[in-house]
Amino acid sequence: MRTEFRAKTACNGARGLFVLLLGFGLCAPVGLRAEGAAAAEAIPISPESAPDVGSTRPETSPAPQDDARERTDPAEGGISADLQFDDAPATEPPPVPGADAAPATADSPPPADSLPASDEVPPVVDFTEPPREAPGPVPVPGAEAVPDDAPQVPGPPTRRQLCAKPDDRGGTVVDGMQVTMEETTCTAALWLDGLFGEPRNLDTARKTSGFLESSVNWSEFKDWDQRTRFRVRFKVPNLKNRVSAVFGRDNENDVVRDRAEGFAVRSALPQIAEDDSWLAGLGYSFPGTERFKTDFRIGAAGVAHPRVYVQQRARYIAYADDEDLFYLRGTGFWTSRQGFGVTAGVDYSHVLTKTLLLRVTDVGTVSEKTVGLDWFSGIILYHNLREERAMAYELLIRGQTDEPEPLYEYGGRVVYRHPFMPKRLYVEFLVGYSWPRDDPAEKREGSAQAGISLEIPFGQREDD
Repeated sequence: MRTEFRAKTACNGARGLFVLLLGFGLCAPVGLRAEGAAAAEAIPISPESAPDVGSTRPETSPAPQDDARERTDPAEGGISADLQFDDAPATEPPPVPGADAAPATADSPPPADSLPASDEVPPVVDFTEPPREAPGPVPVPGAEAVPDDAPQVPGPPTRRQLCAKPDDRGGTVVDGMQVTMEETTCTAALWLDGLFGEPRNLDTARKTSGFLESSVNWSEFKDWDQRTRFRVRFKVPNLKNRVSAVFGRDNENDVVRDRAEGFAVRSALPQIAEDDSWLAGLGYSFPGTERFKTDFRIGAAGVAHPRVYVQQRARYIAYADDEDLFYLRGTGFWTSRQGFGVTAGVDYSHVLTKTLLLRVTDVGTVSEKTVGLDWFSGIILYHNLREERAMAYELLIRGQTDEPEPLYEYGGRVVYRHPFMPKRLYVEFLVGYSWPRDDPAEKREGSAQAGISLEIPFGQREDD
């Protein structure tokens, strides 16, 4: 009984450590000795293959020692799964012919010679773990499945889409050009405003305004002259509208010196005619009052050979009432072409009637590259003909001190402005007569002139 108890204890320990086949192969003979003939009939053992243990020994043989000894691992404090039977062979069983030796593991089946011999081979239990399926997507709580044919949710609109305008102004070429310029400048204004933070002011971007002008002028003094001007001014609401940007194409000398003149005046001054250049600049308006305002500008002119310029401008309204306006302006500048310089001007406007306005203007410039004072004086009478039509009658005189010919030109001209397509295309016609001269050795002779100008405004001005 003691031997059977120990053998059973060893078998239970082996089963507890998942060495099922090893326990089956080694404990079956011991079970036969304890269970008797019933267990022997259940698992018949042939004399040739039965191990030399238990009932196969004669009764007169000395009593065997303990069939199995429990070996305890001092480190673990428990029963080891390594069982040793004194009656079993101490050496490893011989290898099965034709089979490769493989190291025994916990999951490996027992050796073939340790299985009980019988006519029926016990079924081989497959202890390999079945392949696992790839895990599917983890469901998100509260999320609903989206069918494949569900409509795609559009993303946020682009700047171009925000600035898109319906082309419902007639469908002409002029309408298309105006819409294109408005959308392009609005998109640029949103991009510029976004550089200084969010949100971007779409209303202000849509009010970005400018003009495109192309003029042709002829005079007996300088023959034909064709010019194209383009100007657009951006505001930056995210900086409280104190920062603005200017981009366009104009006479560099006029812009840098803050003497940008209109079509009528510029066309009559051949001495300062220069090639137009692309210009770009940033400006900052300092806090001021309704009477006094000042701003600072920095920019560049030209593409192939850029030229830097800096401006500091000041405007002061000396006097203003319902009929009169007295206006002073001054601009200090520096440019890589002309060096330092100053431009100063005085303007006086007087309302004669509801349709007549008289204006007197004087402006002069000095710089490191000029000789003396470059000056201009003019008297202009504006006549409002209603429905966006107007006339301008002008008398002018201009010159430059310390020049061989200090008086360049004097004369007069008449300009008529007509809305060929109201708020989309304006036409200006010019006729005039003046007496220009740039060489004192030559006789001063009169010169007739005529010209036409086309202007396309775009954008929505704040006063619209």
